[in-house]
Amino acid sequence: SVAALPLTQLNPGVADPADFFRVSYKGGSDRGVLNLTTQVVTKKGETYCVSASWNDTRDVPLAQLVPLVQATLQLLKSSSS
Repeated sequence: SVAALPLTQLNPGVADPADFFRVSYKGGSDRGVLNLTTQVVTKKGETYCVSASWNDTRDVPLAQLVPLVQATLQLLKSSSS
């Protein structure tokens, strides 16, 4: 319900805004915790939400989680082209 707020559309997170009609993003992090939640509206008008969270007692390996989310968003872009 917050995806339409202008504040969630300022930072696209790991999505490429050129790939979608609209991107809304809300992320958060703390030591050992990372959340990347993105809602996209495809150029065909389909709406999807991708949410990825990582919890660990150690620092989160950002280099592992980000590519997974990017690949998921690319699949959504590709499947609706």
